[in-house]
Amino acid sequence: MSDPTPIVVLGASGNVGSALTAQLADAGEAVRALYQPAPGDVSTLPHGVEEIHGSFDDVDLVRRAMTGARAVFMLTPPSPSQPAWNRTIVNAARDAGVARVVKLSAFDSGVDSSLFMGRWHADGEAVLAESGIDHVILRPQYFMQMMPRMLNAGARTGVMRGAADVSVRMGFVDVRDIAAVAAMALTRGEYDGRILVPTGPAAPSYGEIAHAVAAVSRRDVRYEKRPTSDIRTEFTARGWPEWHIADYLKIHSTAASELVTDDVLEVTGRAPRSVFDLIDELSRDWA
Repeated sequence: MSDPTPIVVLGASGNVGSALTAQLADAGEAVRALYQPAPGDVSTLPHGVEEIHGSFDDVDLVRRAMTGARAVFMLTPPSPSQPAWNRTIVNAARDAGVARVVKLSAFDSGVDSSLFMGRWHADGEAVLAESGIDHVILRPQYFMQMMPRMLNAGARTGVMRGAADVSVRMGFVDVRDIAAVAAMALTRGEYDGRILVPTGPAAPSYGEIAHAVAAVSRRDVRYEKRPTSDIRTEFTARGWPEWHIADYLKIHSTAASELVTDDVLEVTGRAPRSVFDLIDELSRDWA
């Protein structure tokens, strides 16, 4: 029988947070979800999940979310405010007697990271280590769920366009696999003190991915790298700050990694999904 005391999922409306919330709820765990909905958003979280809406800037709200919790999934969006949020969350968890924190970090985390978000995540890891709370760090690579628009465009128009060179390889990972690793780490103590790097089963290049889309869609598909100037213009128009644009470009170039691990298999007992599995899923709508 599942423990009736709640697991708190911070950032429960995002890619990983929503997948984790659903998996924990499906397993019969009590879940308390803290997130800030956008205006007009309607909750899509499973029935029975306790929802708390608000910002990590609200210290009292964060403390209330931690009350009576046994474990916390610590997901904070990249932001210059992240170091302050790290301290608010970890202090609240420690004061509430939370037994375990699983932190979603970034692959290129470190005090000397080339990424702004990598340095902010490193700060959070350090604060968590200093707290004395049992914890697990997850450092996944690039989320597959960021790719459907590009893959669908390739199947529809014959051209996939992205920020990386055609030869760049990454250990693309499905957010459902990250969530599955997080769920195990939150509910079992055997991973405490570890840094886990969930990846897919391989690190395909963008050229290989285009070839796979071509094979499934039965049309010629090529991959093209977008000019950096076009990316900057588009994202600036969307309101992205310069640090976010710079990180996005580095993630697709110098910060890209071919590393592939067995962490998903070790923790969950099943092989991780691949980009090619995602292509098969999307292809059901390509007919």
